[in-house]
Amino acid sequence: MSKVLTVYFTRTENSRKIAEEISIKLKSDIDEIIDKKKWKGVIGFISGGFNSVFEKATKVTYKKNPADYDVVIIVSPVWATKMPPAVRTYVEENIDKFNNYAFIVNNAGGNIKKAVSNFKKVLPKSIAEYGTSKNDIDSDSCQKCFEDFADAVRRILEKRKTNAK
Repeated sequence: MSKVLTVYFTRTENSRKIAEEISIKLKSDIDEIIDKKKWKGVIGFISGGFNSVFEKATKVTYKKNPADYDVVIIVSPVWATKMPPAVRTYVEENIDKFNNYAFIVNNAGGNIKKAVSNFKKVLPKSIAEYGTSKNDIDSDSCQKCFEDFADAVRRILEKRKTNAK
């Protein structure tokens, strides 16, 4: 099995939940992207949306080096149909270190297809992607989609490994 890292950023714990599920399914290491800025309350919510729309970066910390992994799975909330500043910063700092990457986004409401499309603009070579609503995270159908996502990642990595031989 390839070495996999699941990284996540969360404000409301939904992304953590998804990351833990994916980490179990892919037997991956897990790491949290921690934003130095606090996005709590109404002001944080509005400021976060503004910063996402205008594609602002922020200061973040994380522990693991993504270059040490065959694939990095990024789990992120969606803010104003865009990537939150913390995730954007993580990607900008590390995209050249990613051997392969995939992502899962979760949205409190709104257009998930548009959100996935916006993430693909920043992560154009993603080997797999999935978008879900926060209301569906615990549903059986969403759990099935997480398993399908993990299977897709495994198949793609196995195929690349076979082709490299």
